[in-house]
Amino acid sequence: MTPPPKRPRRRQRLGLPTRRSTRKEKQANPGTPTDEDFVASKTFKSARVEDAQGDVHEFCIEDDILVVPSGQDPDTAHLVPDTENWVAKIKKIVRSANGEVWVKVEWYWSAQDIASIVKSFEPSSHAAYELFPDVDSQNYIPIESIVDTVKVILYDDCDLEPPLIGPTTFFCRHTFRPKTKRVTPFSLKEICSLCQRPYNPDASKNFPESLTMHFCPRDTCQTAWHSQCLSTHATKKRPTCTDRNLSLMCSIPSDLIHLSTSPSASTSPPSLMSLLSKPKPTPSRSQSKTAKRGRGPETNVLSLLEDLPQGLVELASQPIVKPTLEPRGEPPKKRRGKRIAPEEPENVIENVAGNITTVLKARVLINDVLRGTTILPRDWGKKIGWHDNKPNVTADCGEDSPCPPLLCPTCGEHI
Repeated sequence: MTPPPKRPRRRQRLGLPTRRSTRKEKQANPGTPTDEDFVASKTFKSARVEDAQGDVHEFCIEDDILVVPSGQDPDTAHLVPDTENWVAKIKKIVRSANGEVWVKVEWYWSAQDIASIVKSFEPSSHAAYELFPDVDSQNYIPIESIVDTVKVILYDDCDLEPPLIGPTTFFCRHTFRPKTKRVTPFSLKEICSLCQRPYNPDASKNFPESLTMHFCPRDTCQTAWHSQCLSTHATKKRPTCTDRNLSLMCSIPSDLIHLSTSPSASTSPPSLMSLLSKPKPTPSRSQSKTAKRGRGPETNVLSLLEDLPQGLVELASQPIVKPTLEPRGEPPKKRRGKRIAPEEPENVIENVAGNITTVLKARVLINDVLRGTTILPRDWGKKIGWHDNKPNVTADCGEDSPCPPLLCPTCGEHI
């Protein structure tokens, strides 16, 4: 794993206590200003701070930031991993009567923070870079205690187009209320219903064969289950299509099909799923030889796919799993407080959200092309996330084994 980039050393912060405190003491310390102290103070949309090297860093309202923990040396805060610092969101910037600049922040808690005050909470079920926004309270910190800005992504496990979340990117799936000690998920489907455990990308990385999550995008499901749970769970339902790759390719949420269908779709060829759903006719004696050769809905659909690029078909027939591997450029570097956009994707990193976005785009594109509602563009690879003829997603279900043939426990289809 690439070590985090070194950050410029900060000047000595003002007003923070020097004693060591735990993260659960993020409530205001004695002597920390309150809203009453800034009633007549002027508020700002942004503020600038100059570091020891003379570089100017700008912080704005709604920025997510790294903060020096109480009792820590601010001169070494830029040398430790991001997870060793506190994380907060700027909600207000004010200047006191003596000229000091303070920021009002909303804190993010880590799983270890919550476990220190909620004994029933299991931190091992959550990732190291997973955070929990505190929706109960806010308090002020001096602007000199800010180490740097940082990216925090809101992630819903059931989102059909989730953002790219790298292995060292902070993300949130729950909110936390310290007053009631309640953790609330963004989605009730983030827990595997077969084992009652949530998706933990850190655990999946260490034990990919058992804890990789398989996601079913069909309307009745849109839920993920652990690979190990699916392999031991028996379902009485049988898949509509016996060809696993073809069944996966036809698994598209109706919302995506509806958005991609033109008004003239009624006169266009039927979708893949509608072709597979047609019952096989009973062959007559004269057609018995043809029937034995397997001439049926599945064979007809496979013949339609022969004219499409092989890479597109292979990508669309991948199972939707998380985490996955994606090519990505080097992480953005810091230059005077501004991030430089990464170069064209080169190396490969883990994507916590999985391959759902690219795989579904490939399936929808194939469905639209066969329906006649769109023409396959020449740059179709870029439109669905391919780079240099290589998919930007790789389904990883084990070090040396392909993804096993698993069935969805809800609908009984291939997953």
